[in-house]
Amino acid sequence: MDSGPLVPANSGVVREIPVTSLELGRTAAPQVYPVLPSQESAAGEYIRVLAKRKWVIFACVATIFAVVAIASLKMTPIYEAGGSIASAAALGIPSLVFAQEKTIKIGFVSPQTGPLAPFGEADAYIIGQMAKLFAGGVDLGGRKVAVKILQKDSQSSPNRAGEVANDLILKEKIDLMLVSSTPETTNPVSDACELNEIPCISTVAPWQPWFFGRKGDPAKGFDWTYHIFWGLEDVIANFLAGWNSVQTNKKVGGLFPNDGDGNAWGDKERGFPGPLAKEGFTLLDPGRFQNMNNDFSAQIAAFKKDNIEIVTGVVIPPDAKTFLTQAKQQGFKPKVVTLGKALLFPGAIEALGDLGEGLSSEVWWSPSHPFTSFLFRFFATNSSRRYVYCINRGMSSARTNPGLYS
Repeated sequence: MDSGPLVPANSGVVREIPVTSLELGRTAAPQVYPVLPSQESAAGEYIRVLAKRKWVIFACVATIFAVVAIASLKMTPIYEAGGSIASAAALGIPSLVFAQEKTIKIGFVSPQTGPLAPFGEADAYIIGQMAKLFAGGVDLGGRKVAVKILQKDSQSSPNRAGEVANDLILKEKIDLMLVSSTPETTNPVSDACELNEIPCISTVAPWQPWFFGRKGDPAKGFDWTYHIFWGLEDVIANFLAGWNSVQTNKKVGGLFPNDGDGNAWGDKERGFPGPLAKEGFTLLDPGRFQNMNNDFSAQIAAFKKDNIEIVTGVVIPPDAKTFLTQAKQQGFKPKVVTLGKALLFPGAIEALGDLGEGLSSEVWWSPSHPFTSFLFRFFATNSSRRYVYCINRGMSSARTNPGLYS
């Protein structure tokens, strides 16, 4: 039974769910019969026969009721716009039919392994905390409903991200998809959800590569997939503020790989070139390269030739280390290096060793941010301390068993 979306996309009209051909509980209109004569009639004989066979009739009625109950249990619940499940009473069906509630399944895809693994390092810990929060179920229409989170590893691969998304949708029959961390993860998962009409919420990727990278039309949007995160306009403003605080020749070299982020950041209309030019900066873009690049000699030579003093871009952690190592070997020493993606997490900086000193990047969250979790009521400082404590105690399986909570 297809009950349609919870709320129609891009519309303020609530979709009504008509219940056709279901008339249980309707009171029949009174009917008047003529008075029967005192002598025996065919109707009287019929009633007397029914009375003798009352147990057979009762068994038939009970069987019909059981069949209806079983069929109702197998039906997909009808969802109203307010998010509650239509009650049995509203449909005229005894509450016994809905005694067994459906478990809400939430799929979650993020990179647990591969070059993007730093993005997903804390995911297993967070999912463990959510599993504890949902242990007693959630209130839905006055009843407790179980919630199960199924975590999958994208392995830092767009193809793999799409595969596990389809597994969650088609095999696990999830009700909601969550996906996080770079367009290489969010986009294929969102596409799979849009195709299969599964609600999806994505994050941790600028909205431009998520939306335009999926060929989104601003006049139409998407029906089933939603995104929450900052945009390139925010990261560019922060980068420029930092660069303006340093005395340079305002010549910037760009490292933009051939992926969702790189193509968006280097885009002449929506990326870095326009805003940098307005602020008096000159951007040199030597062209796209593949991730896991082992030779940045061409880019370094171009930067040295143009006297570049600022290097920016959006590269994966291994490529950042390769570039910085080769730049040092080839005598290229820019005054400022500001990279997105590669420098976001402590583990990635630690892996750079001395090369990590003096680098800069945008920061969206830190233990010093003055925010509180609305779920756990922890300040950012408390949240980070609890995570570090659990990691040190071996209580999080983020590195050894990412599927623990699935």
